[in-house]
Amino acid sequence: MSRIWLGIAAAFAAAAQACAAPTLDDFAATPRIDQISLSPSGGHFATIGVDGAKRLLTVRKADGTPEFAADLGGVDVDKIAWGGDTKLILLTRSMAGGGFTLVARQAFHGGIVIDIPTRNVRGVFKNSNSVLDAVFGWFGVHQVDGRNYVYLGGISTEKMEPRQQATIVYPDLYRVDLETLAYTRIARAGANRTYWVLAPNGSIVGHGDYDARGKVQTIYGGAGTDRPLMSRATLEGKLSIDGLGRTSDTMLIADRTSGEEVAREIRVDAANDGEVLYSGVEGDQTLRDPDTGLLIGVTARHEIGGAKFTDPQLQKRLTAAAKVEGVAPAIMGR
Repeated sequence: MSRIWLGIAAAFAAAAQACAAPTLDDFAATPRIDQISLSPSGGHFATIGVDGAKRLLTVRKADGTPEFAADLGGVDVDKIAWGGDTKLILLTRSMAGGGFTLVARQAFHGGIVIDIPTRNVRGVFKNSNSVLDAVFGWFGVHQVDGRNYVYLGGISTEKMEPRQQATIVYPDLYRVDLETLAYTRIARAGANRTYWVLAPNGSIVGHGDYDARGKVQTIYGGAGTDRPLMSRATLEGKLSIDGLGRTSDTMLIADRTSGEEVAREIRVDAANDGEVLYSGVEGDQTLRDPDTGLLIGVTARHEIGGAKFTDPQLQKRLTAAAKVEGVAPAIMGR
């Protein structure tokens, strides 16, 4: 989720102390840069920001050399991410439906892959006869046998065939080759809403299904339903998967069933209630290794210091950075 640049916290602190206090106009101004993403090698970075009246996507090498630029116009970009050092992935958002259509007005995401060296821009599921031209979920970029794939939620056109009565359609899990944009459905949604957790190698560690009729949330190990790990009668959202745990054979579960939110790490090899790693973390966010997706910490907005890390060495570096007077540790996302 985030790439942590703790080493430059002191530099930011020195710069902050040298600047004048911001004015009200400074707070009201549109941010020059509101998204930034660093490539896996650290050799390239992409930003989305404002230059005058234009909203621009720019890609530069680490030394600042320009590589790519595009005027986004009115395109709303929710996410930018790298698939290797040459492919940039954008998730765009638009509103559709409503009026005289059979679909309620709602936000739809589109997937765009940009090959930076060739400046070739392509759409995920574009002009497909079997999958809707839309993205319904992000499950990260993973490398399999030396090739980079992005894992996304998609809805097959067969699910949209005319029906006798209105039914809710849930997305399946697709793997998209970032070189060719060829896609493969690797898991089907159950009868209910499904969320998958993937290991660094792209294999399915586990998934969760919510039965809206019976109001039961069940967490499973693997892609099938033969290994139920945890099941609770609860409202949707009270028990949810928040990605991998500290190792690739565990999942992190956000448990709000008892009032106070706790973060549980459960193993996928047996039914269990897991180990409570954090409690009272309502509204906080997990910090993850940007390459593996493994849990490395959690933000702690209610505490001085800004974050708790699972690695004692990272925590030590954060504590040292937080000692800079008047400046919180710098946590920057990619």
